[in-house]
Amino acid sequence: MPGRRAGAIVRALTASSSTGDANFIASLHCASVKSGAVLDPPVRTSLLTAYARARAAGAAQALFGEAVAPDVILWNAAISALTLSRRHDDAVALFRRMACELGEFDSTTVVVMLSGASRAGNLGYGMGLHGMAAKRCLDADHLSLWNALVDMYAKCGDFYSSEVVFQRMPCRDTTSWNSVISGSIFNGLAEVSAWYFKEMTRSIFQPDEVVVIKA
Repeated sequence: MPGRRAGAIVRALTASSSTGDANFIASLHCASVKSGAVLDPPVRTSLLTAYARARAAGAAQALFGEAVAPDVILWNAAISALTLSRRHDDAVALFRRMACELGEFDSTTVVVMLSGASRAGNLGYGMGLHGMAAKRCLDADHLSLWNALVDMYAKCGDFYSSEVVFQRMPCRDTTSWNSVISGSIFNGLAEVSAWYFKEMTRSIFQPDEVVVIKA
């Protein structure tokens, strides 16, 4: 029975993530506490993720503070909650605490932190994360990390570095092309964006609606 209850709560939280209804998430949180399901790691992680997507960073951090020996996934969800709420300094502080207490991080952690650097326009911090990733987790198996780097450099106004990363990518997907095209437009490089758009149409990937509108 507890397993079924936990599974039902996880499914409900997954469904609620698209609506961002913090009140509904809080009601599921209460139900999980009453049933004891909140002690189940998948439930706790799903709650944190749902709060993060609802921009309820305070609730997410309170939940994280109750966790005993949180794993990498839970740390990442807590950091994501802060970055999505644009609390960049708090996210950086939590990341440093993670590195100190847990002694490790993964490519998802770096992607989340790069997203925060992009939102804050913090090129210096983004470059530091790039260096960290290059030493530990930047390879062909982490395409989302490469894409996050392309986006971060472009959003921070260094489109040259964004292009360098894009050109060095071991493989690309639609997000890769969208990022470099959107990045060139963001930096006012209309001719460059048009060139990348043509190159994309010649590749196996086709532009999505967002890129077509921007181009």
